[in-house]
Amino acid sequence: MDRAFRQLGIKTITPLERLSYMGERTMGALTYHPAKFQQNDNLSALQLSALAEKARQVLTGTDDDIFPELQLLGGSSGGAKPKVIVGLNEANHVISGLDELPSGYEHYLVKFSQNQDLEDAGAIEYVYSLMAKQAGIDLPKTRLIQRYFAIKRFDREGNQRIHTRTLGGLIHADHRIPSCDYDTYLQVTQVLTKQQLAIKQAFLRMLFNIIAHNRDDHVKNFSFMFDKQAQWQLAPAYDLMPSTGMAGEHAMSINGEGKHPQLKDLKMLAEKYNVYYHLSETIEQVKDAVSQWSNLAKQYDIKPRIIHEIQKNYLNGKLGSTEIF
Repeated sequence: MDRAFRQLGIKTITPLERLSYMGERTMGALTYHPAKFQQNDNLSALQLSALAEKARQVLTGTDDDIFPELQLLGGSSGGAKPKVIVGLNEANHVISGLDELPSGYEHYLVKFSQNQDLEDAGAIEYVYSLMAKQAGIDLPKTRLIQRYFAIKRFDREGNQRIHTRTLGGLIHADHRIPSCDYDTYLQVTQVLTKQQLAIKQAFLRMLFNIIAHNRDDHVKNFSFMFDKQAQWQLAPAYDLMPSTGMAGEHAMSINGEGKHPQLKDLKMLAEKYNVYYHLSETIEQVKDAVSQWSNLAKQYDIKPRIIHEIQKNYLNGKLGSTEIF
């Protein structure tokens, strides 16, 4: 985006210009008009490997060109990893996914790796998505395509846009700093959805992030959707990966504790949000799912060295005085 503005000679870029740049190439339901740049989605079949290489060149600064495909397909998903918005069918045929898709295709987001990522990050995130589903977490459909991680967009139902907001956007919290606690996430879920099942699901996601050592659990990695009945719903989970976090702590603390959450912290939140009765059972459920890491990773051809490193560095911790494994 910045390169496109520089080519036009625009040095001071305002928020309104950035919205105009996005036009209709947005996540969620909001679009912005008039659009400053071409919005036509006239790309047909796409090669993910070629897009990934172009993204790498942009990130490493080895090419100063603007690639029309990345400019068009980047969307407004944001985040640290380069992503493209595409349409996928059952045969993993990839087309541009910004506009209405033909029959047989669904809206997907595909992630590419960056230099700071774990090796084979796409396969790792895919295995984590499988573990999360086994733990009972609501996730969209996920795929591993050419070792790239692909996840179905939950802000689209067919070709219809679904209004979606992140937790950070709703409460005006900065995702760049540890500015929130899971208590706030649970409270927002309670106030918005008024559904005990949604609260249980939010609590389950906290447990998974603790036990699977996902410490990149900042306020942009949790979202809510506004459905057809004008009701807020908890959006499916996303961005689940092993990570050390800022200074080795969870981005969202657990009852004020970021580095070493204790069982007492979970009990306090469980009692407050009326999920205490099933706490031990739910912890075991998540532990059982995460214990499948090595078996699942082998099935998807992740190198033994990487499997061992993640097991050793991320999955052998403790939950207070309680062993996870």
